[in-house]
Amino acid sequence: VLYSVNSPYQKVDIVREKEGRTYLYLDGGMNFGSNELSWFNAFLSELPARLQKPEKVLIVGSGSMQSVARVSPLAKHVKTVELDPAVIAGSRIHFAHINHLSEIQNWQWQIDDAKHYLGSTDEKYDLVIMDVPAPLTIQEGLLHSVEFYRLVKARLKPQGIISVSLSGGFRPDAETPRAVAASLLQVFDKIYVITAASAGRSFAFAGEEFKFSKLLMEATMQILGEINFDVYERDEIEKIVGEMRPISLSNMRFIVHRSWVRLIDNLRED
Repeated sequence: VLYSVNSPYQKVDIVREKEGRTYLYLDGGMNFGSNELSWFNAFLSELPARLQKPEKVLIVGSGSMQSVARVSPLAKHVKTVELDPAVIAGSRIHFAHINHLSEIQNWQWQIDDAKHYLGSTDEKYDLVIMDVPAPLTIQEGLLHSVEFYRLVKARLKPQGIISVSLSGGFRPDAETPRAVAASLLQVFDKIYVITAASAGRSFAFAGEEFKFSKLLMEATMQILGEINFDVYERDEIEKIVGEMRPISLSNMRFIVHRSWVRLIDNLRED
C-alpha cells in the first residue's frame, strides 16, 4: 500500500504489486492499473483530442491523470476540475511515471465540484472529457445526467464536443451504457458511440456539430492501434437505447437500484 486516504468523498487507495504495476482504487473499485484502463484513457481522451485539435480542453475528474499526458501535446490549454484533492495528491506522486505532470507546461487544475464550476465559469471549451467513475452512486449519477450534460453544452464552443465513457459494452441488454447514451441523446444533436475491444467498453462523443467524420474516426482508431471496434451513428444508437430512460434528477431509480445491488453483492462476498 503506497497511499490510503479516507477523504470526505471516498476511500482512495494506491497499491503496488510485487511485479511493479501500480493500481488506483476508489471506494474499492479499480480506477487505474489494468491494460484495459490504459486503453480507456486512449479512447476517452487522446482519440477525441486528435479529432478535435482543441485549443481548450476541460477534464472533469482526475484518477491517474494519464488523460492529461495524452491530451496536453494535442491542445493549447488543459484544465482538470476535481472534487477530491486526495486523488490529485496521490496521483501526482505515485503515478508520476504515467502522467508526467512535472513536464507539462500547459496544464492547470482546480479543486471544485464540476457542477459548480460549469455553472459559474465563462470559459468555453473545444473538448470536455468526463474522466469520472461509472454511475454507481447518486453523486456519480449526477455527472451522467441530462441536467449535467446541459451544463456542459452551455460551456462548449459551437463545434465543441463532450467525451464520455458509457461504462460498459454498448448492447441492447446493457442498462448503464444505454442510460448514459439516452441522456446524451436528449441533450445533443450529434452523437457517435464507439466500441473498443482493447478497452473492454464503449465511449460516446456528442455535440451540436462535428469537425470530423465517421471515416476519420475509424482511421484514427487504427492509428491508435485498435483494429477491433465498431462506430455507431445516431439512428443506430437510438435503436439500441430503445425505451431506456435517461438519467436525470427526476429519474435516479436506476442508479439507486445499481447501488443497492452492488451493496448486496459486496455483503455476500464478505
